[in-house]
Amino acid sequence: MRLPPKIKIPDFKRYDGTKDLRHHLRHYQSKMLQYWDYEEFIIQTFQDSLMGPALDWFMTLKAEDIPTWANLSQKFLDQYRFCAETPPTLLELSTMEMKENQAFEAYATEWRGKAAKHIPPISKIQQVQLFHSTLKGVYYSHLLSHTSSFFELIEAGKKLDMGIKLGRIEGPISKKEGEAPRKQAAGTSRRTKDATVSAVNPGHQPPQQFPTNYAPAPSAPQAYTRPVHYLPPYQPQQTHYSAPPFVIQPQLPHQQAPVQSRSPASRPSQPT
Repeated sequence: MRLPPKIKIPDFKRYDGTKDLRHHLRHYQSKMLQYWDYEEFIIQTFQDSLMGPALDWFMTLKAEDIPTWANLSQKFLDQYRFCAETPPTLLELSTMEMKENQAFEAYATEWRGKAAKHIPPISKIQQVQLFHSTLKGVYYSHLLSHTSSFFELIEAGKKLDMGIKLGRIEGPISKKEGEAPRKQAAGTSRRTKDATVSAVNPGHQPPQQFPTNYAPAPSAPQAYTRPVHYLPPYQPQQTHYSAPPFVIQPQLPHQQAPVQSRSPASRPSQPT
């Protein structure tokens, strides 16, 4: 292997097989540009820019499998092609949103970094117009007139953040916080108005307000059981014996009543 006269191994960002492999190849080539005439040295030094699973993969390669840098780079692309970032679409760029408490400059820089990866490239005017569509509230209304360049748009956004921080411009968060007091004040004024109308016209009754978040209690499932026939307890029957009937025998006409004998004392005296 032919080596360069002066060797100084650069400091590489080591690749572990999880990030975009195209960025790592560009990084490695830029670091090894002064040694590009020594192809074998470039191939062997590539392992110094790898770590973890990527380094283990490189150690499995044989010298006859990677005779040139083109062969090595192609095998590297085939091995970690799934890690290559997919360029963002116009729909993805137009649906991005500014995070809560995120500075405008940080959001604009992040959005423009993703827009730069779009294929084919987007012109500067189209980038500004597309970026405007992602803004909301006070940022959209105040920055809509800045359409000349992204630099002027970021500078205007930084001034807008400062105005919101100083309280001179109502930001989206303070606007949401002020909605509750306004709603409460509107409800108080409505109740005061109803009370005044009731005092002037006693026959007028203010409309009653019923809660709208009423949820009926779940009905208990009905349990169906087989009907049970109730049998009264056994009671012995009492036997009632009636007296024999009293028979009256009728007296026939040809029968005479028996003559009752009277004692002499009971006979009436006859006159003499």
